[in-house]
Amino acid sequence: MEEEPVNQVQSCVSLEDVCLYFTEEEWDLLNDAQKLLYHNVMLENFSTVLSLGLPISKAFSGTPATDANRDF
Repeated sequence: MEEEPVNQVQSCVSLEDVCLYFTEEEWDLLNDAQKLLYHNVMLENFSTVLSLGLPISKAFSGTPATDANRDF
């Protein structure tokens, strides 16, 4: 029996689509391992978007992801 083809809709994904934002209070509740994981995932996402040649918004400067370095 043949499987029916799946209709997949492809759309553009921006860095904003894969970012997770924490309030300062939420960030303070994370332990060091959680902050490091968040930092590493955000760096990987950022690197992937850069490798695709997509523009990066200036809105990402000063977010917890970039400020995470101060905690380590």
